Amino acid sequence: MARNNFVKHGRGSILYDMREKKIERFFPTPSFLKIPSVGFDISDRSIKYCFFEDIQGELVLAGYERIPLPLGLVTSGKITDPVGLKKILNEIASKLKRHHVRVSLPEEQVYLFSVKLPILKSDEVRGGIALSLEEHVPISSAEALFDYDLVKKTKSDLIMQVAATSQEIVDSYMEVFEGTPFVPLSFELEAQALARAIIARNDPGTHMIVDFGETRTGISIVSGGYVLFTSTIDVGGHNLNDAIAKHFNITIDEAKAKKEMYGLEGGGRDESNIMPAVVGSLSALQDEINKHYIFWHNHPYDDGSERPKIDGIYLCGGEANIKGVDNYLTQTLRTKVQKANPWVNISDFTHIIPDLPYKDSLAYATAFGLALGDTMYD
Repeated sequence: MARNNFVKHGRGSILYDMREKKIERFFPTPSFLKIPSVGFDISDRSIKYCFFEDIQGELVLAGYERIPLPLGLVTSGKITDPVGLKKILNEIASKLKRHHVRVSLPEEQVYLFSVKLPILKSDEVRGGIALSLEEHVPISSAEALFDYDLVKKTKSDLIMQVAATSQEIVDSYMEVFEGTPFVPLSFELEAQALARAIIARNDPGTHMIVDFGETRTGISIVSGGYVLFTSTIDVGGHNLNDAIAKHFNITIDEAKAKKEMYGLEGGGRDESNIMPAVVGSLSALQDEINKHYIFWHNHPYDDGSERPKIDGIYLCGGEANIKGVDNYLTQTLRTKVQKANPWVNISDFTHIIPDLPYKDSLAYATAFGLALGDTMYD
């Protein structure tokens, strides 16, 4: 099942001000937040973190790690075992000298929408949005935390882009970091962190990003650096693993190994051909991508203006490494799908070659984007 969010504009960066104890947008980011930090990508199955150092004007990946999470600590983006997760965070903190962190908020728990308001004074806008909040999100105005941007102003209307989540979600993420050495500087939408990592700085184009992960796939559309659309699909690498294990009557670990070894490039009817096992899940993924691609081009914005044409589709996430998956999607979608370059805003490798291989960096794209918040501001 997919949940979709269409917005007219929006950078999607929600920052939590430790001094004021509230959600607040900083634009531009104030100097006190320009602290070397660690990007923390927390998902249901793992924590991935990374951080960079500036060495003679060039960003260098100075540290990274993926820590698997036991089942039940985080479920669909909700922290369900804060004690267990806090223990792991303390273990990570004991290995790091940097304790300021930028953390992703799961797309499943954040809602993006646009709202049209009459011309209001600046101190009346938040109240105007609050009155219409429950029309757009399944959260009461009393329980919601939201941030907004003015994206268009006419003689009679204000068009606002809003990012909303529940107080409970933000509190749960804040509380799990309390009692650890970590100090959260910001909580940010996964989609915006991804865009910062894999869309070249100042790229004016419009791109679809498909983040093919272990438990789910995120789809977003970014134009001129702004996240305009997000969706979450309940199809991930674990669906493929389960299907392969069942088809060949093997264990999940054996299924993972077969998937990684052969991908979609195995042929014939031998043990290397996993396509008959995974075609159902891949077709579901392709159908969802195609649905959003077509809808985007066939439906104008609420004000009647046309949406910009999608220039191409970038594939990232750990499952993007499945051999042949980019070619499969290119053929079935009939549009170019290419693996993203998470290093595009970091280094051209002229002087320094990182020790993280490219194929592994696809799984770190969100963490990269969060850590780049120190040097790239929306």
